[in-house]
Amino acid sequence: MNSQTGHGISTALTAAERKREKQNKLKQLVTTSLKRGKLNITNTNVNPTDLSWIETEGSTGAHASMLMLKLGDILSGNSRFGYLLDMHVNLASQNPESKEAVRAMSSNSKIGSLEVFRRRMTNFPVGNNSVSTPVYEVYDKDEVEEFVIKSQSDVGTATDAIIASSKNSMAEMFEHNPDHGSLQKTIIIKDYDLFERHDTGNYEYVIELLMEDGIYAFLKEKTEQLSKAIRSFSEYVREAEQPYLSPEQSNYYN
Repeated sequence: MNSQTGHGISTALTAAERKREKQNKLKQLVTTSLKRGKLNITNTNVNPTDLSWIETEGSTGAHASMLMLKLGDILSGNSRFGYLLDMHVNLASQNPESKEAVRAMSSNSKIGSLEVFRRRMTNFPVGNNSVSTPVYEVYDKDEVEEFVIKSQSDVGTATDAIIASSKNSMAEMFEHNPDHGSLQKTIIIKDYDLFERHDTGNYEYVIELLMEDGIYAFLKEKTEQLSKAIRSFSEYVREAEQPYLSPEQSNYYN
């Protein structure tokens, strides 16, 4: 509008404008995933039917499913410091310190509570998603989702697994091959109740989780290390500021 009315537009940015622009870019990095509304916490590149199977060994059968959690996307999409994880992930292949930072952020991320619910879906895809791909829809929207199992633990517990193994009369849940440094987590759900009570139908699981922000925990740890180093250095400076007197000089004042 300014150029149309004859006013020139300056291309030079003041210090305040540069600072504001930098802050806006950081804010955009933090909120990009949420703005898009396309945050997937599970791996959707694999057909769900390829991640499910029936177990008949032993006295109790079960419908087993593999839940592949994308820990990196959960952190970068929900943590206010998510852009730091994205930055280190991009640098990890070339920078050993970034690779170690990613592992630390991952290992500091613990799921304190993971609840699994089950709901019936239509037998065939009858709806469409935002990109017009056929999708299954809820079979009966008035039917309440059925609770299946819950894992709960102290997030401060030192363990490689991101969740605590859990088992009840309906199901069993645990992490497969725990690796505290990986951003991909595989959770196994063995649904005994589904196997015993349901002969037909198409079902999906709905999960609710509460997780400690491993990026924040990583930054807090680094801040504490820096504070400790500053205190040690300050003590060293105070010692260095004191004048040095040799034994001969000290005797001179006696």
